[in-house]
Amino acid sequence: MKSIIVLLCFILTSCAVTVVEEVNLAPDVPVVLAARFTVTEQGRDEFLLLANATLEPTRKEPGCISYAFYNQPGDMNSFIYFEEWKSREALTKHLRKPYVEKLLNAFSGLLQGSADVRVYDINNLTYGLDDLLKKPQ
Repeated sequence: MKSIIVLLCFILTSCAVTVVEEVNLAPDVPVVLAARFTVTEQGRDEFLLLANATLEPTRKEPGCISYAFYNQPGDMNSFIYFEEWKSREALTKHLRKPYVEKLLNAFSGLLQGSADVRVYDINNLTYGLDDLLKKPQ
């Protein structure tokens, strides 16, 4: 199956789609979405209201492994989204849910600057740090 990897900034900020590369992917490759952005002081409350409204229904979606957003320490208006999905298809279906579309439609008006959104295809997964911390023989 062919898939085009794109930066998802167009979803969140209405900017142009950037094709990074075309790769062959199995349809069931898990993906991680990581987003960093800052909202305006005036937009913070609306962002939190809309973002919190997506948590429960998103976590119940069949393709969702994990879904969370965090306030970056030291800047009350900067946030990080971290999402894990069973596949790109699951992520795409999520982005089309009414509660997500409501957030995305308001998002560009709440931003200060632009969002840095990345989607990673996970071809290898290691749990824990044991293998990484082993000393070379």
